[in-house]
Amino acid sequence: MRKISIIEFFVLCVSLFFLSGSSLSFADTRIQQAVDSDLSVEAFGPRVAGSYLLYVSHVGFPTIPALVNLTRDGGFISSDASDFGAANTTLNTPVYGAWKKKGTRKIAARTLYIAFNKDGVPVALTRSTGDFTFTKDFKSGSGQLLIEQFNIDQDPLDPTQQPFATLTATFTAKRITVP
Repeated sequence: MRKISIIEFFVLCVSLFFLSGSSLSFADTRIQQAVDSDLSVEAFGPRVAGSYLLYVSHVGFPTIPALVNLTRDGGFISSDASDFGAANTTLNTPVYGAWKKKGTRKIAARTLYIAFNKDGVPVALTRSTGDFTFTKDFKSGSGQLLIEQFNIDQDPLDPTQQPFATLTATFTAKRITVP
């Protein structure tokens, strides 16, 4: 096998570059698209990770505050004003779940919590599914939720199971920061 010189290698590379129809502006555009429009999950997680103050408006109920913590690896933990039976609602555990990237500044989340009656007896497993869109600076955003309640003996992670009650909600959010 014949060895080629550095100059021959350079000429070959430049020729292939131009024969492929590529240009520096094309390469620049591709790099910018990768950075701006579709951050990798590894880069996206740290952008959304943090704690947020939400104001949740459920259809037919007053707006309530909620606290949400998103972890960089897709964890979701939340608590809201109804967790401890406020305004004669059921008692609830905190909300636990997961989120995943759905777009440049958008995530989808799926969460669960257990609802109890006033005597502390579990009465429902509640699943919420939502979308959240961040502002460009990732300091605030908004979204919508579908909340579905299942009997305590149902599996809310089984897509064939039917909820006995549903509720929709919208929310706004602001990141909690240190001044």
